[in-house]
Amino acid sequence: MRFEVIRKRLSSALAAVGGSLTLAGSALAQTPAVNCHVEWAPMRDGVKLATEVYTPSGPGPFPVVLQRSPYNRGPPNPGSNCNNTQLQFLASNGYAALLQDARGRYRSQGVMNAMQQEASDGYDAVEWAAAQQWSTGKVGLFGGSYVGLTQWQPAIHTPPHLAAIAPQVTASDYHDKWTYVNGAFDLWFAQSWLLLTFAGEQYMRDLEAAGASSAEVQSQTAAWIANGRANILTDGCGSCRSPRSTATARLRRTITTGSPTRTTTTSGRRWTSRRATRTSRCLPSTSAAGTTSSRSERSATSSRCRGRLARATHAPERTS
Repeated sequence: MRFEVIRKRLSSALAAVGGSLTLAGSALAQTPAVNCHVEWAPMRDGVKLATEVYTPSGPGPFPVVLQRSPYNRGPPNPGSNCNNTQLQFLASNGYAALLQDARGRYRSQGVMNAMQQEASDGYDAVEWAAAQQWSTGKVGLFGGSYVGLTQWQPAIHTPPHLAAIAPQVTASDYHDKWTYVNGAFDLWFAQSWLLLTFAGEQYMRDLEAAGASSAEVQSQTAAWIANGRANILTDGCGSCRSPRSTATARLRRTITTGSPTRTTTTSGRRWTSRRATRTSRCLPSTSAAGTTSSRSERSATSSRCRGRLARATHAPERTS
């Protein structure tokens, strides 16, 4: 079902740039031969972004589909090298398919400023692609998650040659439900997402800049990532409980034992037993028979309770 939705969205976007696409059976199986080379797209400040250009073997020009991604190298592994099967497939269906490294990622120049850089860089990338000799002048963007963000941001500024976008599994609000939940900073998401994505890539770039060999870069990055995963947000329990359940358990201990005041390390706000008592009214109460009262259920689903529980769930351990 999800593949069918993605297929329809991508087909609509491709139609907008002047082509068609047939996805039957294994979409990325055998594809006709395509050509690929790397070009450097200049941005308005002179920084150049590495762009893999996949084109059909026949004469052009071709309608363009562009994916701008910070994920073209999955640390500690080597990155794409004109071997992206999805882009090869699109090129075999008559498109100039472009895979661009976001600023400060993999082969591209510059320093990454996540989210902030994508509006201007995306605008410049679209207009650069439209002006190339292999291009018809119509450009479409596609991709999901952060790669969806790299579409929304330039689209706001309406590049003249942007014909369509096809974002998926992404968001337009980069505050709530991305880095914050009901106003509370999601420390678990921030640390785990960065470790999974941008941090490893930056670690590799730093090692490369220091002159490390390819083998050294991969081995040291693998060890660094493994260490980060083993120690991220642990409290002595390791991986036996989720961060949310661990924090909720801490809250229950505060309520039942009346532990002394604790101070957060980020904002200095104090979590007292009085606040814990207020929050305890939001925790579902269970009878001896193991049933939850309807009043407790209603309380736990109120907007006020959701906010209290979100804040409590992200509270750090008590400081000494």
